[in-house]
Amino acid sequence: MRLILSVVLVLVFSSVSYGQTWTDSSGKFKVDAALVSSDGEKVTLRKADGEIIVVEISRLSAESQKFLKRAADFQKEFKRKEAELVLAESIVGFYKQELEKSPTEDQTAFIESRLTEIEIHAKYKSALIDGQFLTPDEISQRRIRCDALVDQWEALVKANLGNRKGIDTRSDTFKQAQKAIAEAQKIQPFIRPDFELGLMNVLFTRDFDAAEKHFSECVKRFRKYEPLFAQSIDRLNFSRALGNLALLKIRKNRAEDAAELWTEALVLDGATPEFGYNVNRVLKANAKGDVRLPPSVIETFATWNAKEDSSYADRSLGWLYMPYIPGDNRPSANAPPKPSEHEEAGLIRFSGGTGFIIAPGLILTNRHVVEDDNGIAYDRFRLNWDASTGQKPAYGELLATSKNHDLALLSFPDSTSSGIPIRSDIKTGEEILIIGYPRTDVLGNAITITKGLISKVPTDDNPRIITDAIANPGNSGGPIIDEYGNAIGVLTWITKGLDQNLSMGEPGAAAIDFVRQHRSDYAPKPLATSRKTAEIAEEYKSMIVRIETFVSKNRLGALADAIAEKNKDSNADKRQLYTGLADKACLRCSGSGTAKCPNGPCARGQVTKSELRQVPIPNAPGRFKTISVQWKENCPVCSGKGKVPCSGCRGDGEE
Repeated sequence: MRLILSVVLVLVFSSVSYGQTWTDSSGKFKVDAALVSSDGEKVTLRKADGEIIVVEISRLSAESQKFLKRAADFQKEFKRKEAELVLAESIVGFYKQELEKSPTEDQTAFIESRLTEIEIHAKYKSALIDGQFLTPDEISQRRIRCDALVDQWEALVKANLGNRKGIDTRSDTFKQAQKAIAEAQKIQPFIRPDFELGLMNVLFTRDFDAAEKHFSECVKRFRKYEPLFAQSIDRLNFSRALGNLALLKIRKNRAEDAAELWTEALVLDGATPEFGYNVNRVLKANAKGDVRLPPSVIETFATWNAKEDSSYADRSLGWLYMPYIPGDNRPSANAPPKPSEHEEAGLIRFSGGTGFIIAPGLILTNRHVVEDDNGIAYDRFRLNWDASTGQKPAYGELLATSKNHDLALLSFPDSTSSGIPIRSDIKTGEEILIIGYPRTDVLGNAITITKGLISKVPTDDNPRIITDAIANPGNSGGPIIDEYGNAIGVLTWITKGLDQNLSMGEPGAAAIDFVRQHRSDYAPKPLATSRKTAEIAEEYKSMIVRIETFVSKNRLGALADAIAEKNKDSNADKRQLYTGLADKACLRCSGSGTAKCPNGPCARGQVTKSELRQVPIPNAPGRFKTISVQWKENCPVCSGKGKVPCSGCRGDGEE
């Protein structure tokens, strides 16, 4: 018998019960069916023969409504899990795993229904954003729209600045700008609108509470949609949002929170010199009494500070907030001028990795070390060696990248080293070394060596070397060395799966083929046969290179450019490597230049005075009574202003 929506339930009997028995409030009708979904008003059920029926929840019996509530809670929890996984492919994998756990018939019906729907989205690599599945093209269009609105906002704000030191928030131009940025903020999952608003609140309006909210929103969005942010440019901007939020926590004397944020930021982008600069300033502010750091945080900050190269670090620039770098705003064909030895003119330090010399003037590394996820090469490559070698930094030029392997070639002048020999055969179980420059924020700029075994040789299913040697970010592009000193591969990937840390690398044979495609005269050095580990560690310091990558400053938006112009004061010649945007607002007064009047009785510039007076008693000639008379006067300390010049900045609002 066919169920019609206007009718509650039709009595359906079957010899075999399927799912739950649902009844109406009268108790006259019932049906055996599995729950598919519920929207709060109606419930969708599926009978054993596959027929779908829809019933108004208000007409179900109390018992059926209780069951529906329990089932709805189950579905709600699974929908929450979908939102956490974000990617449709990941959601499909999750539901398939749940089916293997032998769920109830109603749970199975729900899971199978969701699988049918989501598998279509997984086919198109879609992601669940704000409750809606979007394809990569749709997400890209959202990003373009978001960036366009933020660009419009930046241009309007910059125009609004004019010759002013601040922003006229009452102008029509500023109101137009706020409408644009408010629309951009609604576009999930991107962090750029709140990032830029946070910078504006810090550097122009001095509203540090609002700035903290905006950068907190950046962190919240990134963590919610982290699976979408695989591109290094997105992760770099998240690192910068963490670092900026840490500075705002310092302003509120929440040092533990700041330390946690900086720790997370350093893992993502340990190469950013502004982090070390700001930490050094925090330690100095603590010594002056402007902030209060617990002993444990002082120890942590001091450790970081010891790793920071302070030869170029002038701490008078203010607190350095990191600008947002738009990912699709590539530099023009006119490359910035070649930097001098100690200055990266027009550049922003981006990331880093390791490489190794394989022939005079030729360095082998990873493709992902030298170009972004869109296949666009970074603008500069600075080469550094272990400090004990005494070798000065040099600059490399990108020669080629591999389409099939994570490999790249750099050239650099004035090199006579014949480099490290490369071996093409690999054996399971042989001992190896991984040599490179991991986590320089923690381990410093000296070469680091770890030992391990070859766990798996390349196969058709997995054409990479697998080893159990420990590696960390920064090791990418470094050599995998056998016990004699031959490179058998190039480290390219680190994973923490299978209950252990595993490292993967491109095999030596693939590296040799790649190099010969671009240097036909390349011939690997004769293989080493007798070196020992201690000898390898010392000799290879001059052959293994720390690679730092830079992008052009013209990738910054209009607002960051305006702030940078504002910062070109007497400190312009001291900035050198720093591209952070300087906030010089005094920590004690947040840039206001004033502090609350220290006179305890003062209330908004007024103090209450009182005295006892004798006054005649009405209708009692010759008799008097004592009363207390009160009045207000300007405070003698603040002269009626309620505030005094800040002792931290002597009234000018800047440190």
